[in-house]
Amino acid sequence: AARLQKRVESLIAKGYAADRASQVLRNAGIASALVSLGGSSIRAIGTPPGRNGWPIFIRDPRDGERPAAWLELHDGEALGTSGTYENTVGEGNERKSHIINPATRAALGGALSVTVLSRQAETADALTKFFLLQGFTTTADRAKWLARFPKASMMLMAVRQGTLMKTAAGDQPQRFRSLEPGHQDRTHAAKTN
Repeated sequence: AARLQKRVESLIAKGYAADRASQVLRNAGIASALVSLGGSSIRAIGTPPGRNGWPIFIRDPRDGERPAAWLELHDGEALGTSGTYENTVGEGNERKSHIINPATRAALGGALSVTVLSRQAETADALTKFFLLQGFTTTADRAKWLARFPKASMMLMAVRQGTLMKTAAGDQPQRFRSLEPGHQDRTHAAKTN
């Protein structure tokens, strides 16, 4: 049980650190910055010059090098992303990720990604793990869980028979946008941990 608790704490540590780092920067008088810890825990301070928010591109779980969606991260908002497409072992159907399901003690397989938008990076980080382990639960189940976090939104991406399926829910699911032509080759910030 102690090992599992330590593992859970390490999974949300980046979110906690992003929250603390942004507070330190704000206290130091920084008005515009993007705190990004490994790309999977991101926190916005202010906005970039001439923009309404920080453009964040979210990776496609089929190919971790290409974005599949994006959103603008506004002042005080945080984004957490978890997925099964990095830190993997094996090939094809035998590919397994570094994320372990505590119920089965087995590594997650497949191509999945969860991104959560929240007011706290630690909350976003924790919710990504929950939704990643739940997979494609019903829309009602996702809405019920997100109701406990009134300012949170999430986007789940999964590959089923080669097709990328995206579903968004929560307070502002419309914030997760599809890519327009020309975005495909841009650098993106949201990665997994």
